[in-house]
Amino acid sequence: MRISAPARLGFTLAIVALAVVVALRVFSDGREPVAILFVGNSYTTANDLAGTLAGIASAGGHPIRTDVVAWGGAWLRDHVDQGTAGDAVVNGDWDFVVLQEQSVVPSSPTHRLEAMFPAVRQLATTAQRQGAEPVLFMTWGRRDGFPETGHASFVSMQAAITAAYTEIADELGARVAPVGETWASIMDRVDLFARDGSHPSPAGTYLAAAVLYAAIFGEDPVEADYAGGLDADAALLLRSAAAVRVLGHLERWNIPEPAQSSSG
Repeated sequence: MRISAPARLGFTLAIVALAVVVALRVFSDGREPVAILFVGNSYTTANDLAGTLAGIASAGGHPIRTDVVAWGGAWLRDHVDQGTAGDAVVNGDWDFVVLQEQSVVPSSPTHRLEAMFPAVRQLATTAQRQGAEPVLFMTWGRRDGFPETGHASFVSMQAAITAAYTEIADELGARVAPVGETWASIMDRVDLFARDGSHPSPAGTYLAAAVLYAAIFGEDPVEADYAGGLDADAALLLRSAAAVRVLGHLERWNIPEPAQSSSG
């Protein structure tokens, strides 16, 4: 069956009109992209965490734009000393700045007090002065712990990491994305570690993105139907774990109650 030229023109105009309506709806609803800057190291860059969060956020109705300032092994103190992260915060017009400390630092009482806390204070304060909200990306313990800082198991190391992030978050009133705590709750059911027992597998990165989504938007990630290349059932399990650990404990993580939308 051939389609006449007028019919083709009408179809094309309908598609253009629909695109315009969708675009206008996005902007009229105030859903301009939420701007999120990530500051961290290879735990943040592995498997494209920012891109995975963007996929989940889009599925949840929240377009975002992101940038990443990170390199392998970086401490937040390195970011302060280099000045690159501070420049990015000041020049980027961000809504949120996600801060991820090097994986071992929070588990050491000395490193925590002398390096992590001062760096978090400085970067968080810089973000707040620019109108951005800092979000502390709580990482996970290593699969076999880290004996050099006195932790012979994942459980011991995770307890120290959790304590470090919650202590500085409570001091600053900053929200926490409790990736490590969520990781601990689900690691026996999903392989979250890469082969090195430290970095995240794709599933580990997906879990981190789901936790960040819940922590930033205060919404249930279960409703954001995006699998990010994972099996759909596995992705749903990870989003469910994030929802339980974040939304069930908002006060603990300094996350405000989501605003209730009014109708009528």
